[in-house]
Amino acid sequence: MNKNHTLIILTIVCLLGLLSCGVAAAATDFTYDLSDGDLLINVTGQDTMTINNNKKSYSISDTSIIVYSSGQTKNVIYINGNNRTNVNTINLALSGVDIKSGDYYSSKKAYKYNPISIVNKAQVNLEIKENTINSLEATDYYAALRVVSGTKLTINGTGTLNVKGGALAAGIGGNAGLDGKSGESTGAIVIDDGTFNVIAANAGVGIGGGAGSLGSFSNN
Repeated sequence: MNKNHTLIILTIVCLLGLLSCGVAAAATDFTYDLSDGDLLINVTGQDTMTINNNKKSYSISDTSIIVYSSGQTKNVIYINGNNRTNVNTINLALSGVDIKSGDYYSSKKAYKYNPISIVNKAQVNLEIKENTINSLEATDYYAALRVVSGTKLTINGTGTLNVKGGALAAGIGGNAGLDGKSGESTGAIVIDDGTFNVIAANAGVGIGGGAGSLGSFSNN
């Protein structure tokens, strides 16, 4: 077989997708209307995750998750790092969401009290989409954007994010302590860009840990 024939065969194989041939996969946008139900993101490996308990595996580095809602909703966003270390950062974008979590003890699912939860060592880059207004409001004792110790949240974008935590909890950070426990310490919070209106309810803080805990953030 001469070189020309070999080149033709390799070209056909590449076109059929049987070899990677050095071509990088295109980034994928996963767009979701939160009005349709909770958004559950589970990290399963260094660069893999599942969305809404679907068996399909998504590449963390190649997927941008874009979320909006058709009006106000009680559905929430829950991001579980499953305590995996050295994982890639999840790219999440808010493009016009309005989340108001349910009343205290109104749900059997604890994560439903926080409009957005980032737990178990998850790493998240949160983009606030341009020309969008996004609102997160939590019930008493719960943070609106929960970022617990061991996790990292970086916020950027040119849109607007309105955040209101519940009594004794942070707007962005940890929940309040319940049943004699201390409040949650917050993870690493970095704010690069965007417009933020953070409201702390009774005895809560805007950004940081829940009552009786530690918390800090940096603003770039």
